[in-house]
Amino acid sequence: MLRTFFIFYSLLLSLSVKSQKTSEDLGKYLFNYFKESSISKIDSLIPTLTEMITLAQKIGIKNDSEQYISAVNGYESELEKFHENINRIYSDSSKYNFSWERASLEKVVSISDCLKIDNSDPNSKSAMIMRLNILFYCNSSKFRIVINDAFELNGLWKLGSNIFLMKME
Repeated sequence: MLRTFFIFYSLLLSLSVKSQKTSEDLGKYLFNYFKESSISKIDSLIPTLTEMITLAQKIGIKNDSEQYISAVNGYESELEKFHENINRIYSDSSKYNFSWERASLEKVVSISDCLKIDNSDPNSKSAMIMRLNILFYCNSSKFRIVINDAFELNGLWKLGSNIFLMKME
């Protein structure tokens, strides 16, 4: 029974995760997961530690570098920061007096950016990240979820921890 549940859960998770093949898909999924109040689905959009290690290897960060060790050791802290930011978005939505169930997506806007992996090294490789703005309406007010560090990993787009909600004036 437990094995069947695990296989089903793995298949279900892989089906939902494989859908975010573009940064715009990632934004749409995140918006819908907020509407569903599904923290577990939102969590499926962030990279695991193993995926972060794979990404570090892919972009050429050496396993013994200070940057690598800091990133691996700081993963739990980044995960906490991500969850704090998600909770802040829910808290801010209460402050702005809107219900996610009534929110309607306008569009997802993405802007690519290239960042040096190590600013102190002029020969450092660059990594591409995507900045997303998820624009939506609720109660005739316009809002946006800002994501400053989405990235592609093995054909899927993932969220970083730099995410927040803004009311647009």
